Amino acid sequence: MRSDQPDIRDRKLGDEWQAWDGEIIQPAEIRVGNRLFLSLLLFSILIIIDAAFFFLYLISPRLTQLSPSAPLYVGLCFALVSLLVLFWYAAVLVLLTTSNKRFCFCIGNGFFFELSTVASRIGRRLGISRDKVGHSFIQVSNALTLASLKAKKERRVLVLLPRCLAKEARERILEEVKKFNPDAVVGIACERDLVLGIRDVSSKIPVFGIPNIRPQGPCKGTHIEYDELEYTLRFLCDSVS
Repeated sequence: MRSDQPDIRDRKLGDEWQAWDGEIIQPAEIRVGNRLFLSLLLFSILIIIDAAFFFLYLISPRLTQLSPSAPLYVGLCFALVSLLVLFWYAAVLVLLTTSNKRFCFCIGNGFFFELSTVASRIGRRLGISRDKVGHSFIQVSNALTLASLKAKKERRVLVLLPRCLAKEARERILEEVKKFNPDAVVGIACERDLVLGIRDVSSKIPVFGIPNIRPQGPCKGTHIEYDELEYTLRFLCDSVS
C-alpha cells in the first residue's frame, strides 16, 4: 500500500465496498451531471430496439409458415412499441428540462428503473466507473422525483444518515433538518448505496439521494454538499399547498 493511501483496516466497510483497494477517488472524478446517464439510457433503448428487430428477423421464416403477413404485423407491433419507448424517453427529457408536469403520467418508476439497470451495466462495459454512472443516475432520479412531486397540505421527511459521517457533518445536517418539515425520504450515502436504495424504495415513496464526499475513502469521515441538502428540503417545503 502506498504511503498516501489510507489503511483499509481502520474502518468497517459496507457490503458495496468490500473489494476497495484503498485508493481515494476525488469528488471531481465522479461528480458528473445527468447527461452521462441520459446518454446511457438512450443507448440502452437503441440496443434493445435493435435486438428486438434482429430477433424478428431470425424468426420471420417461422412466422411466414404460420401466415405470409405475420412478419409484417409483428414488425408493426415492434415498431409501435419502439415509438412508445422513444416517446417515453422524450417525455423524460422534457420533464427534466422544463418540469412540465403534463408528462408525469407516462414516467413510470418501474420502467425507468428496469432500463436504468441495463444502462448501468452498459456503462460498466464501456469502462465508465460505477460511482460516476451512479452519481449521474442519482441526478436524473432526483430531477424526475422533484419534477413529478405532488403538492400536499403538509409534509414530513425521513433523513437517513450513514454511520460513516463525520461528527461535525452529522451535527450540521441535523440542525439543517430542524428548519424544515417535509414528507419524503432524503438519503445521504455513497453512490453505490443510494442507487440500490432508490431502486428499492422510490416506487412507494419519493426518494432523494445526496451523494457523500469521501476525503478519507469510503465508510469513514464522510461529508456532503450542504447546499444540496438545503435545496432539497426547501423544495419539499415550498411544494406544500
